Amino acid sequence: MNKDNFIKLFFELVQIYSPSGGELPVAECIIKKISGLPNVAFSLDNSGETFGGNCGNLIVSFSGQSRERTAIALLSHMDTVEPGKGIVPKLDENGRIYAESDTILGADDKSAVAIMLLLLEKVSNQPEKFGQIEFIFTVGEEKHLLGSRALDVSKLRAKQCLILDSNKPVGSMITSAPSAVGLKIKLKGRPAHAGVEPEKGISALTIAAKGILSAPLGRISPITTANLGKIAGGSAVNIVMEDVEIDGEARSLEKKDLDKTVREITSAFKNSAEQMGGTASCVVEEFFQGYSIPEDSTLVQALSQAISEQGLKPQYLPTGGGSDANILNSRGILSLNLGLAFQNPHSKEEYVMLADITRFYDILENFLQSV
Repeated sequence: MNKDNFIKLFFELVQIYSPSGGELPVAECIIKKISGLPNVAFSLDNSGETFGGNCGNLIVSFSGQSRERTAIALLSHMDTVEPGKGIVPKLDENGRIYAESDTILGADDKSAVAIMLLLLEKVSNQPEKFGQIEFIFTVGEEKHLLGSRALDVSKLRAKQCLILDSNKPVGSMITSAPSAVGLKIKLKGRPAHAGVEPEKGISALTIAAKGILSAPLGRISPITTANLGKIAGGSAVNIVMEDVEIDGEARSLEKKDLDKTVREITSAFKNSAEQMGGTASCVVEEFFQGYSIPEDSTLVQALSQAISEQGLKPQYLPTGGGSDANILNSRGILSLNLGLAFQNPHSKEEYVMLADITRFYDILENFLQSV
């Protein structure tokens, strides 16, 4: 990999503001860079329209590739979390790339976008060295994987896909990932004048507090977590709070454990409401399904060989996070998320090491020429 080319490209990409739903400038940048390449065809789908975004998934394919070789797709996402406006990337003397600004860096997942663009150029100029490869740049990944949800997988040649979107070490493969659901809890009490007759009211906030104290939250087991992330309610400081809404999530590598956790959270709030004379309801929305890929599968073993050839020991790891791999696996595309070693994603302390990027690129290029 040409390190200077990567640095220039990565720095350009992270300085483009692209929150979920606003990925169009990144897509336009990618299209501009690939438009003059030989053997390249690309299209944008309408996935952004499904969630109010300004751009769809970008799919790139090639002519001149051997149809006798296994078709495979590479995937990264174009959106980033906040704060992502005004990113100032910096490379220090140790090869560490970080944000000098008071922002994220955006290595999640623009380091992968940059790697894919470098590989894309190589494949377009030397198609005879590679099999059938498709490049997918998704939108809305950070917004519950909305772009990949809307991706028309029937239009893909590939039935297996490598997702470049994990902060695990280079050489690792995410062979299992959790199922996750969203929770919308609505609590109802009874309003009353807080200064004149508070005893006539039933505080929905107190119902919420009692429910939170008795619900299983945080790290429930090595494979199961739950979190309540948003709470809202009330109309005025002199009125006993009548309504509270709480948004949360639960996730687990085992579906039965996830279902048990959801039941226990729901019961905690219903019991609290019943004790106080109020009511509680909980709506459960599936975010994504989990997956588990055997270590002896053909795809995992082929990647293991490419990793070993670069002097690294393959690692087969579970994760508590979701990615586009969850969506594609649930839709019949065997998908494996790979460790790219960006550190502290979704925070202002995010960084990535140039040495890790180089090592990852070499593994991926070696693999793509061998399949």
